[in-house]
Amino acid sequence: MQLVSEFRPKTGDATLDGLLEDAMVRFLSRRPADRQDALEKLWDAFERVKTLEGSNKSVAVPILLGNAALGSDPFRELLTDEFHLLTRVGNNFTIRHHEIGKTPPPSDHARDYLFVRLASVVAVVLRHTGRMA
Repeated sequence: MQLVSEFRPKTGDATLDGLLEDAMVRFLSRRPADRQDALEKLWDAFERVKTLEGSNKSVAVPILLGNAALGSDPFRELLTDEFHLLTRVGNNFTIRHHEIGKTPPPSDHARDYLFVRLASVVAVVLRHTGRMA
């Protein structure tokens, strides 16, 4: 899969690049524990992506998504909706939070779906803002 195998971030943030690269390597493993770790690392990277334009996410994310939309209001709206939905997923499933009451992804296939969905939006945002080869 090109999205994962050719994922080469160059965000200017060594921590973010490391999280993204580690997530991709772990995702390619067939071990379920590695793939769960990959999902968690990718979600941590997603939260860091939200701060690329500044530490205040409520200000930085609209700027980031505006730049990533390349002048297309419908695409900006799509990216905004996707960021909100994926933030909710990360907060409600045992991906970023492991408190009682959080729900694990129901299967390895669901975990893979969530990983690829998040990797896709992160990749397009990074590519459209010149932060990925």
